[in-house]
Amino acid sequence: MLQPSSHPNKNQEHAGIAVQKGKAKKMRRSTLVAAIIFISIAAAMWIQTMMQEAKRAAEAREASKELYAALLHPGSPISGFTYLRTATYSCGSVTNIVQEYRHNQTGMEFVLIPGGTFCMGSPITELGHDPDEGPQHQVTLSPYLLSKTEVTQEVWYQVMGYSTSFFIGPDRPVEKVSWDDCMEFCQKVGLRLPTEAQWEFGCRAGTTTAYYFADDSSDLREYAWYGDNSNESFGTHQTHPVGKKKPNAYGLYDIVGNVWEWCQDAYADYSNDHVVDPCNMNSIHRVARGGGWDSDPWWLRSANRGWDTPKDAYDFVGFRLAARR
Repeated sequence: MLQPSSHPNKNQEHAGIAVQKGKAKKMRRSTLVAAIIFISIAAAMWIQTMMQEAKRAAEAREASKELYAALLHPGSPISGFTYLRTATYSCGSVTNIVQEYRHNQTGMEFVLIPGGTFCMGSPITELGHDPDEGPQHQVTLSPYLLSKTEVTQEVWYQVMGYSTSFFIGPDRPVEKVSWDDCMEFCQKVGLRLPTEAQWEFGCRAGTTTAYYFADDSSDLREYAWYGDNSNESFGTHQTHPVGKKKPNAYGLYDIVGNVWEWCQDAYADYSNDHVVDPCNMNSIHRVARGGGWDSDPWWLRSANRGWDTPKDAYDFVGFRLAARR
């Protein structure tokens, strides 16, 4: 009888299993190393982001101190700006005394908006009211600077080095700029877009009426270029040089009409909550405000809202600038 002996295929199988186990061990080790590297990089990025946020918060606190100091002591210095004058503006039933500064890099003039608490949105009884303008809610804002006019084509070209606009003119508002384009511009000049709440607060300038001058649009052509009058100067509907119409009670020109103005915020529903310095970014769309040269009157109400995607650009959309929070 033959005695059982070691099967050569069995030995090879055992060797193969050992090799596979070795490879699996190496793979686990490699995976572990990769995971450690990934976690380390993620942690470093998180720490860097937190440090940047802390730096921005510290800068914002210092900037706020400058703005509050300027409100208490007119003419006080603000970093990056030169004090120009103290001016008085009246519109509707409101009169405001404001301080005006020049931004050193762009040469644009800004108004120091004092901040405060206001009722944002419109009542359902307002003629032209849209559902997204409610519910009305209380908003409290810190002081901020807002440019007196929309960014012109001349200023855009000085900063960006190229032209985008369909309606050409150095003192006309730049248009055909996307929200992303505006963000790039803002980064280059150390400024930003106003939040939607800052825009509406600046537009209202202390008024509570549908338009910042009255509850009806009968005098709108004195304050804005829009669908009823934007063809008067050139024969066709189009943009016009900034600052040619009457300002509101903060001394802001073309805050409605001429071109829609991008805001910092994402477009989102309002809530009933009382909010402080809001800036909602939880949406893929971005807010635009104010109506433009082709708009009907009700689009130029202080509470009216528009929106689009960050990459879209049109010949009726531009922007104005803000500084500080």
